Amino acid sequence: MFEELIKIDNCECGRSHELTTKHYIVKEGAIADLPGLLADLGLEKSPICVYDTNTMEAAGERMHDCVKNAEDYVFEVEPGTLLHPLDSEIYPLADHMKAGDYSVAISVGGGVITDITRYAAFLAGIPLITVPTCASVDGFVSNTCAVVLNNMKTSAPAKSPVAVCADVDVISQ
Repeated sequence: MFEELIKIDNCECGRSHELTTKHYIVKEGAIADLPGLLADLGLEKSPICVYDTNTMEAAGERMHDCVKNAEDYVFEVEPGTLLHPLDSEIYPLADHMKAGDYSVAISVGGGVITDITRYAAFLAGIPLITVPTCASVDGFVSNTCAVVLNNMKTSAPAKSPVAVCADVDVISQ
């Protein structure tokens, strides 16, 4: 489906482009396919799933039913408040990833969770899979992230995911 977009040499912009994300599961019940995808990619050993309290409620049970050996890392968010992609959230997660010898980071959420996890995985040097819980952003395969570093919002280089698993049942809720 995406083969024609995987590698573009001599683009009219003057650069070459390569799509890093080569595996896509977009369907009802897609989360159930995650164990097979992890096995196919050789990443099943020790995944870490990153949520906030809202995305844990939206997809946590499905993730636990399917990816049984994953560790959860949950950002606690008070009702009515939002998580922000701050370095005070990112660096502890990156340190946790480095210390845990994880095979893959799995971002479960929208844009903020994805950007936090994407940058932390980049810093930790581990692969990333995104599991969107909403369709409100288009950055689930990006290799940059919007984060706040040293009190300044910036676009930073980050980890582009090896796969996206978009469960239409979760997104539609």
